[in-house]
Amino acid sequence: VLKNEQNGAALAAPQLGIFKKVFVVKGNDNKKFFIYINPIMLEQSEPFIYKNEGCLSFPEQYVDTIRYKHIKIKCENELKEIDLLDFDAVCFQHEYQHLQGELMFDHLIPEAYDECFCGSRNKFKFCCRKKVLGL
Repeated sequence: VLKNEQNGAALAAPQLGIFKKVFVVKGNDNKKFFIYINPIMLEQSEPFIYKNEGCLSFPEQYVDTIRYKHIKIKCENELKEIDLLDFDAVCFQHEYQHLQGELMFDHLIPEAYDECFCGSRNKFKFCCRKKVLGL
């Protein structure tokens, strides 16, 4: 399915009705595919706003989300921990969250009055907003 999809960068098993913790990410050359089996995120750093995130489950819908620029992950089919940066990190987070039953809409940029995404229980405008927005 992903091989023939021009706009898709990745696909999680639950999107196809397969309830396994597996997803596939297309490589930059559109020929190589990376498979993640039972993945976990070990570390994340540098939150930022990712513009116009889309999803194959919601064609033609795009949102701005909070993502991490750098993550460290582990999965069953790899022997070592893997560092992912930038777009690779965003793709991993997006698909990983499908496995958790979450969608990109669950990671929208908080409004100034919303609780901050970092878990501090502070309002977003008083917490990480300057850091995330680069103000």
